[in-house]
Amino acid sequence: MPHDEQPLHPLDQTEEMLVRALGNVMTALPRPVDADMVRDGGLPLSEYTPLMFLSEARHVLDNLSALAAALQRVATAP
Repeated sequence: MPHDEQPLHPLDQTEEMLVRALGNVMTALPRPVDADMVRDGGLPLSEYTPLMFLSEARHVLDNLSALAAALQRVATAP
């Protein structure tokens, strides 16, 4: 073990309860969030999430825009 790492130890009772509760939330929450998003905006969570990440990655969108423009030029070339 490297000198800067602490030895592992089992979770105490409070930590164990937190991990279990968090797992329950992570399992149960997506379904009602998805239902709300579809009802209120017509967009399911499974479609919103990738759009959210793409919108935060400006360079990815710039690259995709450049690729689309290049493909358009190729498709319309004589």
